[in-house]
Amino acid sequence: MERRYCSGFRKYQGAKIHIKKQELCKGDEGITLKYAISVGEKEGELWYRFPADQEESISYEVADGVIVTLLPFALRGGYDIYSEIPMSERLWFQLTGQVIPQLALTSEELWNTELHAPLCTPSYTPDRVATAMSCGVDSFTTFFEHTHDMPKERWKIDLLTFFQNGAHHSGTIGHSDKEDEVYAEQLAHVRRFCETVHYPLLDVASNLDAFLSAMFWNDSYHYTHSYRNAGFVLLLQKKIRTYYYAGAYDLNLFSTSLWDDPAHYEKWLLPNLSTDCTSFFSVATSMDRIEKMKYIAQFPETYDHLLVCYAGGENCGTCVKCVRQLLTLDYLGLLDRYQNSFSVEEYRNNKTFYERRLLVLKKTDPFLEEVYQIAEKKGVRFSIRQRLDAECYRLERFSKGVKSKLRELRHK
Repeated sequence: MERRYCSGFRKYQGAKIHIKKQELCKGDEGITLKYAISVGEKEGELWYRFPADQEESISYEVADGVIVTLLPFALRGGYDIYSEIPMSERLWFQLTGQVIPQLALTSEELWNTELHAPLCTPSYTPDRVATAMSCGVDSFTTFFEHTHDMPKERWKIDLLTFFQNGAHHSGTIGHSDKEDEVYAEQLAHVRRFCETVHYPLLDVASNLDAFLSAMFWNDSYHYTHSYRNAGFVLLLQKKIRTYYYAGAYDLNLFSTSLWDDPAHYEKWLLPNLSTDCTSFFSVATSMDRIEKMKYIAQFPETYDHLLVCYAGGENCGTCVKCVRQLLTLDYLGLLDRYQNSFSVEEYRNNKTFYERRLLVLKKTDPFLEEVYQIAEKKGVRFSIRQRLDAECYRLERFSKGVKSKLRELRHK
């Protein structure tokens, strides 16, 4: 039975996601863990590729990582999950007793997904404390808070990770043909930073984003990043004991919706994705983005390596993430420190363009709203001409959007 909901996704009431088998293969490129998975009548293969020296780190005996990754798609699409591979009993208990029932209550569009898998209690003995490293503001904050400012050795980060999780999409919605290229460029950038600070990096490549787009729909990484990243970590339960996940929002902005950023409810979600072997913590939420930027600016190691861009291994300077970062650095008086991470001269020559973007987008982008508030506190004066230009541009965009919607409705 099939029903179309207002979200635009097809909802299959009780169709099956079937995780049939896994296979561990050794090759010249590393060790590849492959899963044969069917979604309804579609058949697909999901794979993860690990460095050749990490075979002892891979918890291939349990399906925890894949089940967590697929969960939001099952809830939104109306699927139940069946796995021939066992899953951790604790994870099953938390998902079926806490996560699924709670999320299913947040919207009548969501399916109360059932999990069917053999249960087990793995006895792995991981010993590493890890976090993701993208060289962005959040990851730098998490890294330095839990190394430089962490007094207890047991809780200090001693491993950095970089996963091909769908974040390398050039700013597009859904899977991007440039993903492999962007991933490789950003991985090279991150490696240079890790060499600078003398920390080990564990990178895992995958076809995850292409697989999800083919099996379900052209989704955005923005809506499922917590599940995807936790899924990668749960493939490494033999190695990672503690994993810090850099959060964007504190509990004052708590809300649960599978059609919004899961960062709003990570402080509840991530502990419920932990197992007997691996614990997740949502961290770095006590500071807003401006405070985080001030914090990491204390560390010269960040000056040559800050990377916030969608486009590749260097900051393009024109995407919305680069725009808000450059304006932040400018208003905080930090531009010159980061002249090796951005084209500061180009920014200064085109500052009018950046400030117009700020005035146009600040009402729809909470991070740009924070930047605008800094500008006001610093006494930055926007001319009447700048404000009028921004308003005209905003109205023009609105008009184009309305016309596009009307054309779409006419063709239905």
